[in-house]
Amino acid sequence: MRLSVMFFVNTVTVLLSESLLESEEAVRYSEEKYRRIIETARDAIITVDSDGMVVSWNRGAEDLFGYSSGDAAGKPLETFIPAEHIEKHRFNEGNLEGISKFIDDVEATRRDGSRFPVELTVVGWHYMDGDYVTAVIRDVSERKKG
Repeated sequence: MRLSVMFFVNTVTVLLSESLLESEEAVRYSEEKYRRIIETARDAIITVDSDGMVVSWNRGAEDLFGYSSGDAAGKPLETFIPAEHIEKHRFNEGNLEGISKFIDDVEATRRDGSRFPVELTVVGWHYMDGDYVTAVIRDVSERKKG
């Protein structure tokens, strides 16, 4: 009887371990797919925490703003938005989850200090350790010229 119980426990343990490994692989695949989409996007995709500090900065943002992701990490949102436009980017205190806005007719600031017109879509979301806002930003300079 004891041998049967041990065999059963070992079998269940092996099955659970295999299931856990498959789940971990699925999570890694999903994360890698998300990361590749974000990194290959031509638009700037920036995420800030509830304090307005940059936590994610893709290659599109590097090209658009002139800051590497390492240089942008931890910088306040105000670094990239002229003072007169910052109020359009502020959200009510509290839960950011569910916020969804389209903002146009604003300017952003490049590393060299030059300004350029942008439009952006902003979405608020919550993850286990806090609230975040992600913006997809597009330079509309060419459209504004024509």
